[in-house]
Amino acid sequence: MEGLKELEEAQRLALAGNADDAEKAFSALAKAGSTPAAAALSTLYAYVGDWERVLGHAQKAIADPEGTYTFNVYSDVIRLAARAARETRQWSLLSEAVGEALLHFVEVDDEIGLVDELEDLREYLDLADPNRVFPTVSEPEIGALEEFREAVREATADDGQFDSPEERSEHLYSLAAVYEVEEGALELFDRGEPVPPDFEAAVFLAGALASAVRYDEAWNVVERALLEWMPVEVSQLAPVEFLTHPTLQLVMAPDRCGRILHTPRGSAGQ
Repeated sequence: MEGLKELEEAQRLALAGNADDAEKAFSALAKAGSTPAAAALSTLYAYVGDWERVLGHAQKAIADPEGTYTFNVYSDVIRLAARAARETRQWSLLSEAVGEALLHFVEVDDEIGLVDELEDLREYLDLADPNRVFPTVSEPEIGALEEFREAVREATADDGQFDSPEERSEHLYSLAAVYEVEEGALELFDRGEPVPPDFEAAVFLAGALASAVRYDEAWNVVERALLEWMPVEVSQLAPVEFLTHPTLQLVMAPDRCGRILHTPRGSAGQ
């Protein structure tokens, strides 16, 4: 794709905490037709709470599934678009873009389930229910909590298998995430297991705390998780999970969003 160096420079500005200059750089690229820049701006404007602009840039990115470098970024945009539609009550604005994307996948193999995500988005938009949050978290299966507890008992029967407390906590919280049991993550946290060094496991814990309306504790975990976050391509400026998780988004007050935008992160935070 053309403009990769310019995109990388714009991302470098964002990761260094220079949100204003990053916005200018990405905006110029988006005006020139860059879909990765539009995807990046969807995240940046979400963090500043400008959901009208999120909607506009997400619309462009969704209509062009091949325009981003990786499909996980495309998935992030779908989730941001759903929240933007709810925040602005502009449910129909994305319909055409979603339709174009689904037509694209009629001719292209969908190996990672993006069609399902687009169908979920279309259904969500059709419902137009401002009290319903777009689902990004799966419900645990029946019996999952007991299975998780048994897995923890087996894993901790011999602590010698772990080289460090960090390795132990990462393994145990990852089990909670695999079994999709937020209650299990809370049990680990409340008995003193440290926040895991793995980003995904830490986000799962933060979401569990938010679901339990323990917002300040969730925010503390978010700050720790941010230290472990790394972008995998130029459109990624900050973790989208913090803004799209059904309950974790309630933790992200404007001042906290601003702190993340102005905190060096990813490669700039190492």
